Amino acid sequence: MTAKVKIHRYLIHESAGLWENVDASGKTLADCLKQTVAKFPKLKNEIFDASGKLPGHILVLLNSEEVQPDGLGRKVKEGDIIEVLPIIGGG
Repeated sequence: MTAKVKIHRYLIHESAGLWENVDASGKTLADCLKQTVAKFPKLKNEIFDASGKLPGHILVLLNSEEVQPDGLGRKVKEGDIIEVLPIIGGG
């Protein structure tokens, strides 16, 4: 299935806009994110930790719903929107 992956520009420093949009195909969220990393290799250490899970400093949304670190096996349907953004704290 083809999903739209939106990556916040903070994670892709070369991006001119706020978001970089990528079409990615796969059966699961992990498939789509791995395909996105293949297009942007610098993202690998940003969106996957050493064990292949989502690190604590990254928020991934699937159709505006938060994905937990162990949720990379979630199924992706045609037209789904995946958003990848950094968690920024402070105040």
